[in-house]
Amino acid sequence: MAVIDKKNNKIFKGVLISLIVLAIASMVGIFTLWFKGLGVGSGGTSETWSHFGSFFGGVLGPILSFLSFTAIIYTVYLQSDSNKVQALANKQAAEDRLASEKLAIESQKDQRDAFQKRIKHEKQQQLLSFFINTFDELESLGCEAVQDLTEKNEVGLATLSYRTTSYAWKAHSTSLVLKRYLDKFDSESAEFIHIYATKCSGQINNFKENIEIYRACLNNSAEELARMLSESQETHRRFEDSLQILKDKYISIWEERSNNGN
Repeated sequence: MAVIDKKNNKIFKGVLISLIVLAIASMVGIFTLWFKGLGVGSGGTSETWSHFGSFFGGVLGPILSFLSFTAIIYTVYLQSDSNKVQALANKQAAEDRLASEKLAIESQKDQRDAFQKRIKHEKQQQLLSFFINTFDELESLGCEAVQDLTEKNEVGLATLSYRTTSYAWKAHSTSLVLKRYLDKFDSESAEFIHIYATKCSGQINNFKENIEIYRACLNNSAEELARMLSESQETHRRFEDSLQILKDKYISIWEERSNNGN
């Protein structure tokens, strides 16, 4: 736009100078025509000078008016051209502003999406950390509970003690919490949970089977043993149900990730 304005100004100055030159040339030409053609000279009477004024004004006036009109028309043309250039500049500025606003909106959206992804990732990490710690505690309690099957009392019988009770309670509560949070895991977290939960489910089932095997060697009452076996069976079933739900939901994703080497 600056280049166009500079060019228009140069043209306008040229036209203006040309009009001034034409006006001066017209004045000189009319003055020469009067003095040379009509022979008034410098010593004419007031009447001849009056005639000269009338002739000079009558001939030169229309010429100067025409030149002025031409200058006005050209000025209007330049103004119109300048308005077009300004309109184009305003349009470009508006387009640039819209593009800038669009980029700003997209940037804000990207930042918002990135923030939400980060929050989601952090929640997954916290959830995964909680369950992994819980599964580790459960496995540790299971190892302690096994001692109840090997430690004998004074009459040579084993007794299921508080260690077995703590393990059974922890397994029971963990199976309930796991079932409640099944829809909170993403595919990656679910894969880790599936691995840990499978190991814990197997440990519970093995402990239950050992109680059944060594049932005759346990000093606990028949009712207590039956309740322990029933609770262990129910806990094991909940674990297996949760594992199946995770598998049905994410098995295709896990297999695809495995095939891709991820």
